[in-house]
Amino acid sequence: MTVTTDVEAGALAQKLRVALRQLTRPVVAFVLASGIFGSSIAIITPPLRGPDESAHFLRAYAIAGGELVPHLVDEENHKGTWLPARIHRDYDFFETARYHFADKIFGYRDVYSEYRGLPPQQSIDGPSVFQPYAGSEGYTPIPYIPYVLAALLARAMDLDFLGTLYLMRFFGLALLTAAGAWAIAMMPYLRWAFVCIAMLPAALYARAVISADGMALVSAMMVAALCLRSTRRDDAPPLLRQAV
Repeated sequence: MTVTTDVEAGALAQKLRVALRQLTRPVVAFVLASGIFGSSIAIITPPLRGPDESAHFLRAYAIAGGELVPHLVDEENHKGTWLPARIHRDYDFFETARYHFADKIFGYRDVYSEYRGLPPQQSIDGPSVFQPYAGSEGYTPIPYIPYVLAALLARAMDLDFLGTLYLMRFFGLALLTAAGAWAIAMMPYLRWAFVCIAMLPAALYARAVISADGMALVSAMMVAALCLRSTRRDDAPPLLRQAV
C-alpha cells in the first residue's frame, strides 16, 4: 500500500511540475492572462464606454451589412449607416447615457434599471434609423475583421443590441488574443518582452472592447515577429537565446 501511495504521489508531483512548466511558457501565460483579465474588462465595462466604441460599433455593423466603403449620407451630408429600429433604440439609449457621466448622481446601476423598464424588444417595430458614424468612416475595414465576423453571426441569430455588442467584444478578444499568441510564438527571442507589451493596460483594454487599436497593435506584433524571425542568426547573444 505504501509503495502504491508513493508511486501515485510521485506521478501527481510530476503532473504538477509539467503543469507549472506549461504555465511559465510565454504563450500559455499570455493566453491565460489575456483571457481572464480581458473577459473581466469586457464584462464590467458599460456598453459603448470604450474609447470611441460607439463609432467603431457602427462601422463594424455597417461593414457586416455590406458597406465596405461608406457612401450613405443624410441631408446634412454626414456619412452614416442605417440601424434597425430595435438596435437603434438601445444604441441611442446607451449612447445618450454616456453624456451624463459628469452628473453627481449618475451611476450605471440607475442606467440599467431604466433600461430594464423600457418596452420589450418584441414591441419595437418601425423603419430603420440613420445614424452618423461620428468619425469612424475614415477607417479601413481591416481592423474590424473580428467584429464584423461577430456582427454577421449576430445578424444571423437576430440578436438585440446588447447581445450584438458583447458578442463583438468577446469575438474580438478571442481572435486578437490568438493572433497575439501566434506572434509571441513566432518570436525567436524576447518572447516575455512581447508578453509584457501585449499585457499593457492600454493594449489589454483595446482587445476587450470594440476598437481599431487592438488589431493595430496585434498586427504590429505579427510583423515584428516575422521580421525578427527572418533575420535570426545562430550567433545571437547568449542573453537573447536564454530569453526564448
